[in-house]
Amino acid sequence: MRVAGVDIGGTKTALGLFEGPRPLELAMVETGPYEATLDRIAEWVSNRSPEAVGVGCRGPLDEETGYLECVTPEDWHRRPLGEDLARRLRLPMTIVNDADAALMGEVGEEERAPVLLLTLGTGVGGALWTGSHRYRGAFGEHPEIGHVPVFEDGPPCACGLRGCLEHVLCRGGLAYQAEQAGFGSDVARFLGSDHPGAERIRTGVRRALALFAYAFRPRRIVFGGGVTDDFGHLLIPFGQMGREELPFLAHPMEIERARLGNWAGVHGAARIARETFWEG
Repeated sequence: MRVAGVDIGGTKTALGLFEGPRPLELAMVETGPYEATLDRIAEWVSNRSPEAVGVGCRGPLDEETGYLECVTPEDWHRRPLGEDLARRLRLPMTIVNDADAALMGEVGEEERAPVLLLTLGTGVGGALWTGSHRYRGAFGEHPEIGHVPVFEDGPPCACGLRGCLEHVLCRGGLAYQAEQAGFGSDVARFLGSDHPGAERIRTGVRRALALFAYAFRPRRIVFGGGVTDDFGHLLIPFGQMGREELPFLAHPMEIERARLGNWAGVHGAARIARETFWEG
């Protein structure tokens, strides 16, 4: 069966056509105004005649209705994305949070250990594989992992907390901190320096990793997204983390880059559709 995958990010949208798990064609386009972007997605998908479509999109997103909440830019705010795409595509369709899509692109078919994925880009998202399924809250909610507070004195967030991981590690947040530290627009130079502001960010990352390690006990923590691509080597302690860093960690944990990079979401979105309509 042929399935199309769509991964709608803050600045880029990834598109793919798959035969089973094998990609036949991949493309990356700009994420622009809401209606124009949906028209471009529909044209690309329709021209390839898949049997179903899997969509991932940044959220908060109601996966039952496909309704978007609190999404920037303003043109995307509070939109019935699922309904609008279904009307254009007229195909069986699944729609999930973009972090869930990326998670399912990275998790192996036979993976039975917990895996946590974090996407660093326009925002910070996350998703958790429990060893058998994607984690959900009591009412089916997606976990807002980017809104874990790492600094009590950090900036206030719309979620009601202060110093959220998203404010520290999203692209706009890093750019703001670099400018405030006197590095202008050179985020890489700022993060590679010994400036106290850069060290504070690295401290925030370590705090978040410790919290996630102790709370979820994952076998792996996987980082993806554009910020990881551009600055991950300056921010994230890739490799193995064990008792030397976290004394209560009984087993070593791997901290890795997403093996599929920015294509993880489109692979995962297609996989979710395939498993929903043919293998579920």
